Amino acid sequence: MLFWFIFIPVAAAIISGLLTWWNRQLDSEGFWVGIFVCWAFTAVSVLVFTISSFGYIGAAREAQVLNAKYGTAYTQDDLFWAGGTIKQIIEGPRQRIDVTGIK
Repeated sequence: MLFWFIFIPVAAAIISGLLTWWNRQLDSEGFWVGIFVCWAFTAVSVLVFTISSFGYIGAAREAQVLNAKYGTAYTQDDLFWAGGTIKQIIEGPRQRIDVTGIK
């Protein structure tokens, strides 16, 4: 995940540099639109990865709890990417049965 925090701003800086270099061919309006789009993409991407990192951090604690409770060896990555499926397999499907109409 750290890779994306580094890659996205570097990619945005490279694209900005290329747009600056190509400024001779672009009109000034197209240049600034390109710069804005590049940095807007960077801001949104960093925000998304920051929010998703909270789930990744929580998956470490969840892995510890499941491993201690059920004697498994799941990792933080396992629970981050497939946590719902793993919990459903370990704990089994839960069904609610409505018995109010039965006599």
